[in-house]
Order: sequence, then structure tokens, then C-alpha cells
Amino acid sequence: MFSLQISKYSTPYKTLCSCYDPPGNSFASSFYVPPNLIDFGTVFSKFDASNASVYGTVIATLVVFGLMAIWSRRKDNQDKVKWKYGFLKDNKIDENYMYLISVETGLRKHSGCKSTISFILSGEDGDTGARILGDGERYFESGSVMNFICTTNMSLGKLLYLRVWNDSSGENQWASWYLVKIIVEDLNTKESCVFVVNNWLAVDKGDGMLERVVPVASSTELMSF
Repeated sequence: MFSLQISKYSTPYKTLCSCYDPPGNSFASSFYVPPNLIDFGTVFSKFDASNASVYGTVIATLVVFGLMAIWSRRKDNQDKVKWKYGFLKDNKIDENYMYLISVETGLRKHSGCKSTISFILSGEDGDTGARILGDGERYFESGSVMNFICTTNMSLGKLLYLRVWNDSSGENQWASWYLVKIIVEDLNTKESCVFVVNNWLAVDKGDGMLERVVPVASSTELMSF
């Protein structure tokens, strides 16, 4: 009787066997699975009415997939609009010193706002004067983080505090605003300051105040925030 063993040199793709009686005889084999090609010229002519439920399931799945792809694409485009860097609507052409202002709105019910929001950013060397916090295209949605470029005619120096207020001009629930924080980055020095508000600017919520004056947050405040 022949003694046949699988060699240790075999791989998942090729089998090598050794036959020791008579000795020295070896052979190898491999497996090839031909692809199952689809002939689209005849595939629809082979439709079987008894498998209508299967075809219906496949078609429904493709339709749902297509609708989800369209919905996801629209959401991606909306996110691009939310995260884009907009220039403040009252920037002046002759101002060339820039600050990046990132505004975070809270996730609370009716925390978004369509009112006009204004601010004054003050530093050791001056302030911005009363400015409108917005680019005229977007509004502050609940849970959003919006970025704006604010231009000034000079550096404000070391930032000290931020005064921000809400004119409550939005209709119904869009009049109030829950502001979490505002981060201001000097695009020339790359230094950033955080102004933590974490409160309502509304007449009918919180303490009823429409205006906040906020100093630059210390490292201790940021750790506990």
C-alpha cells in the first residue's frame, strides 16, 4: 500500500503531497473556481414569476439605499455650510487684521436663534466696537459650531473680555439663544482665548438677561467647564 502524506510546504492555495512507497514521488494540485458571470443580455428574459418576492425585496433594498444616499449627501452639504468660515457682514475692506471667532450653541430645547446677535471684543490696545455676529446667510442652530472671520484695523492686544447681546428679534422660539462659549483666535499670533457663557440670552429663559459681559476664561475655569 502506498504511503501518502500532505507536505508541510502546502499552502491554502496549493496542496503538495509526498508518496513514500515508492519513495521520492511527489505531486501537487491547486483549485480554480471559475467566476459566475452574469449575462445581462439574457438575465431579464429568465424572470421567474414565482420569485417575484425576491425581486421585490432586492428592488426595495436598492430604492432605500438610493434614498439614504441622497439624504446623506444633503446632510453632508448642510454640514459644509454650517462649518464654513464666513466673514462678518459688517467687516470693512480696509481692515486687514483678522480674528477667527468660533461660536458654540447649546443643545437645549429651543436653544437656536434667528435674532440679531451683536458683540464687542475688548483687549489691552482697543476694542472692535459694536459688531454683528453673523454673515447674513446663516443662523445659530441648536448644537452648532459656527466660524466667522472678524477684521479690525489693528491688533487689540491681549484680549480681556467679550460683551455679547441678543436683540430678541427672532419670531417665537427663535428669539432666545443658549450660548455655550465663544473661542477667539488671533490669526496673526495664533493665540486663542475662550469666553465661557453657558447661559441663556433670553427674556423668557434663565435669569431673563439679554446681555453678558464675559472675561477670558482661566485655565482653572476651563478645567471645571
